[in-house]
Amino acid sequence: MLLAPLPSLADDIHLKSGGTVVGIVIDDGDPVVVKTVGGGTIKIARDKIDSIEKKALPVPMNPDAPPREKKVGASPRYVDILNGFAVRPPPAWKKIATSKNSKVTFASQDPTAVFKLDVWLIKSDGDLAGLYETFTKTYRTAFKDYVVKFEKGAVLGKLAAKSFAGTFTGEKGDKMGHVHALGGSKGMYYMVFFTGAAEKLDAFLPEFEATFASFDVIPKPELSDADMKKFMEAYAKGVEMVHGGQELEAVGQFDICAEILPKHADTHQNLAILTAKLGLTKRAIEEYTTLANLRPDDAQPLYDLGTVLFKNNRYPDAIAAFEKALALQPDYVEAWINIGAVRSQTAEYEKAVEAFKTAIQIDPKATPAWFNLGQIEHLRNNFTEAKAAFEAVLKLEPDHSGAKDELKKMKQEGH
Repeated sequence: MLLAPLPSLADDIHLKSGGTVVGIVIDDGDPVVVKTVGGGTIKIARDKIDSIEKKALPVPMNPDAPPREKKVGASPRYVDILNGFAVRPPPAWKKIATSKNSKVTFASQDPTAVFKLDVWLIKSDGDLAGLYETFTKTYRTAFKDYVVKFEKGAVLGKLAAKSFAGTFTGEKGDKMGHVHALGGSKGMYYMVFFTGAAEKLDAFLPEFEATFASFDVIPKPELSDADMKKFMEAYAKGVEMVHGGQELEAVGQFDICAEILPKHADTHQNLAILTAKLGLTKRAIEEYTTLANLRPDDAQPLYDLGTVLFKNNRYPDAIAAFEKALALQPDYVEAWINIGAVRSQTAEYEKAVEAFKTAIQIDPKATPAWFNLGQIEHLRNNFTEAKAAFEAVLKLEPDHSGAKDELKKMKQEGH
């Protein structure tokens, strides 16, 4: 059974056919472009859509923006309790739909060098050397134009391990690169590996090796077979109910899971998302707080907590949550934008401007930061700065109606 977390604060695109697409709208034109849960994008003709229920806050930044120059905080140490391992992916990588045979899959968010991280669990009574030779031979013989890069000893957490890397020609004729680390002992082995663009492999190797070093084996939960079966059935049923639009009923199933395994982070993530969507604010805040405690080095739950608090006008608490997220990930653009939005609501305009400008410094293509900055500068009668901000918005998004309206208003006012 698939045990995957639901998307965090995604948008719902309701189709005229009766279906619903879950993702984040990154282009509200025609066609509407949606970033899916799996990390890809799909286009939907406007005449096929009944309505769009926006829940993502703020608007996602321009997907064509260049990689940020500033380093982000470390990616969280994701723990898969049921599969018995923990691994820390490279900074800013995101968990995506799991690949075939993989127990967990992460992907780089760098558009110029897309790599994937997969973890396999291999039950075998063979020894490490024999298993290692099997996999290296498979790569050497099964992949087109395969060239060995290295074969050497490796660190896979505290496990005895071996590593191998190479390049080959992919199915689409592109040059691919990989690096695998295989470790474990008779009975259970773990294989952690990266696959992506061959020309970028060397640059990423230090981060990949750090991921190998972060690997850890986690004791399985002390559950009876009956409780494990009950947990998995409830979790699978909860996911099924979510996809069927039965959000409240799904909460009940995930509550069963949380009672059996109180520290299962994905369960609390699902409960947080669902209760927030259902307007159960107190419960959503509790669930996001629990999730943040379970993933103490992950900025995302803190950001989502801040968003829920912001929507419910709990401004000081929202600021505190966003600032904790930034302590973990200083270049979290959306957190800076939301801090600016909160400061705007509390009339702390100097601090709001500072937050928006910080977001712009990190990502010059962050349209929401430019637009919000323009609005605050207009409010403060700084018309030159406001005009420059709105013009910056239109350079990024020529059809941005809000910026056009603001400039038209300023012109009518004689500015």
